[in-house]
Amino acid sequence: MNHHNFESASSYKEALCNNRYIPSTVEYMQGLGVYGIWLLIIGGISTLLLFSIFLEQVFFSQSGVHRVFRRHIYWIASVYPFMTFMSLVSVVIPRAHNICTSVKTTYMAIGIGHFIDLTVLMYGSEEVILATMSNHRLDIQLGPVCCCCCCLPSPKITKMPLRMTIFLCDQLAFAQAFYYITLLVLVAGDNIVLGDVSPDSPYLWLSLMNMVSFMSGIWGLRILAKMSNDHLKHYNYNNKAFSMKTLILVTNFQTFILQILGNYNVFPCIPPFISPQVFRQTVENSLYFLEMLILGCYTYYQYHNHEFLIPNPTEVVTDERHERSATVSTCISATTECTDIGQCDTNQLSVIVEEPVRIATLSALESEITFCPEKPDDSCTRSPYNPREGTTRQQVQMNNNCQYIQLTSENHGDSEDNSQSSTSTV
Repeated sequence: MNHHNFESASSYKEALCNNRYIPSTVEYMQGLGVYGIWLLIIGGISTLLLFSIFLEQVFFSQSGVHRVFRRHIYWIASVYPFMTFMSLVSVVIPRAHNICTSVKTTYMAIGIGHFIDLTVLMYGSEEVILATMSNHRLDIQLGPVCCCCCCLPSPKITKMPLRMTIFLCDQLAFAQAFYYITLLVLVAGDNIVLGDVSPDSPYLWLSLMNMVSFMSGIWGLRILAKMSNDHLKHYNYNNKAFSMKTLILVTNFQTFILQILGNYNVFPCIPPFISPQVFRQTVENSLYFLEMLILGCYTYYQYHNHEFLIPNPTEVVTDERHERSATVSTCISATTECTDIGQCDTNQLSVIVEEPVRIATLSALESEITFCPEKPDDSCTRSPYNPREGTTRQQVQMNNNCQYIQLTSENHGDSEDNSQSSTSTV
């Protein structure tokens, strides 16, 4: 009789601890008891604190960060309060846990993409990266993918290897979205068991694909961090990259391990409503509250400074373009023969006039100068040389069969302070 009662109680407990049943909010709070109340309080305080930090970062960035960096810093700083908020929603509504996990993980992956865009802006542009790293090589023998592959070559940093490294990080958002949309569809159709790693389970193959994706993302981040160790030291890039790598591990690897433990009943069952999978959800959300609070405060400290106050140049500056003044050659056609009666035959003579200018990217100007050495200066025809700068006057001197042409360009602005003049002699 006692043996029969024992079997009945065991069967009853097994029926109650069904991993497929997710309790409602009221049942969940009843099952957790006092711990459920404390979990709501801690989750609410963590969410409010992280959102307060995020808003303070937004106000600080309005004056302490240049506008080209702001959008990316906003995204990165918003990841932590948003993920904490999704965990709080999952505690309040346990049946929305899978949807909340999907949304917050995809949001995190988008934040990683913004961090990669911010990395490019720390250099200035992709063109600047290639110019700065032209004599360097990528170290791809790094974990977690190729830490033991000593035979792999170290490619030169050119456009293709650089873009492939960036793609390793950018693919996270697309891979996470595909993974969780497929997972939610299969869960809704009752065609998958979360945490079931048997070979015939679709969860195993989806998780392996997801594992390859986020490990590749960490690998790409490590390659960028190793490449930028010296060049972005003034941005404390290694610390910023460390927070991103830790965030990926927390949101992917931790969830994968906990789902397996929950499916194989490693976590206890608290009848009648808390099954091992529900207990797993509780542990996961509790860890998120603590981890996001630590990582959020750490990230706030990394970006709450004036490192991003001045933007970086987006173009490669050469020595010629970097100079404040440059020399521009102007081709001038001038008459060289004049008759005794004052008539001039126009012959084309290439004369190089060197003008000091402040803009390096100027095109050569062509004009015709008509002059007669035997006539006074005022009778000579004015040249259309550089007509935008006003009138041009020529003075011609003959010395040992050499002709010297002096050009005086005057630029009259709106006031006397804006007037400019330049004189060139050939």
